[in-house]
Amino acid sequence: MPFSGVALRLLLLALLLLWNMGCREGLDLVLPKNLEPADESMAVSDQPQLDIVVRMASDSTGFNAFDLMQLIVNDTERVFDDAMVIGGEYAVYTVADPGTMSYAVRLNRRVGTFIDDIEWVTQPYAGPTITGVTPDTAMVGTTVTISGTGFDQGVLSVYFGGVEGTVEASTATSITATVPIDALPGLVWVRVDSLAAYGVIGFQPQDDMGVDVPIPTQIHIDQLFPGSSPPGAVIRVYGFNFNNAALSQYNGQSASRVLNATTIDVPPIGEMRMAFAIPRSGTSGGEVNFTLREDGNESNKLPYTIE
Repeated sequence: MPFSGVALRLLLLALLLLWNMGCREGLDLVLPKNLEPADESMAVSDQPQLDIVVRMASDSTGFNAFDLMQLIVNDTERVFDDAMVIGGEYAVYTVADPGTMSYAVRLNRRVGTFIDDIEWVTQPYAGPTITGVTPDTAMVGTTVTISGTGFDQGVLSVYFGGVEGTVEASTATSITATVPIDALPGLVWVRVDSLAAYGVIGFQPQDDMGVDVPIPTQIHIDQLFPGSSPPGAVIRVYGFNFNNAALSQYNGQSASRVLNATTIDVPPIGEMRMAFAIPRSGTSGGEVNFTLREDGNESNKLPYTIE
């Protein structure tokens, strides 16, 4: 029996809707630094936390990961897990301490249709770490002691709220540094050559009258982790006054959106922001200036190394 005009239009509309849904449901996995495909889909990660990032592969209009995605890690669905952060066109599942074990990730559409999978083996993190700063409130121009590990693995640089201080002395586990005159509240960030030390350690500077320096009111970044990566890697960005709409930039060239910004509590300064970003810069290897830009405002610059 031939289709009527109405039935034919309904059929064409249904096919168009199915095609649009197929476009929006194109999902893929974004691999963190040092998590590259290898033989038999096995790879390693030497990061202190494993960030499994899922991104729309095509049209992200109307993306709702709860509706479209089923993320299975080692045979357990993780979409409704507390460690899952979903927003915009991205979803991130974080394994806080991956240690040494095998991970198998499977990605399905919510209706159960297979999309993608990958496997890898993690290995313990062996890079530099920062575990504390004493005191965590001090006047500008004074010295503080930063504790951690791996400080003897290269040239040190230290930042207080995104402002570089002066390293006075150091050992493998300790750094004595002078708080810069223009230090801001935020994180103490330690770099060993191009490696960023892992650790979220807060610091409250005081002016020369002993009054707390106020938190920045403009978009500002304190710390990047890792401190170097190939183009397209997943990194963490810490700072103030940015959200999911911020663009990350290398030397002024827009590279990617900041995704899934969340509020975290960092004593003694209180709340600040942490977000994942996936830079896709075509910049050749070497050190560049990493900035955030949002609503016409640009943040301070922090060094970042493109491998």
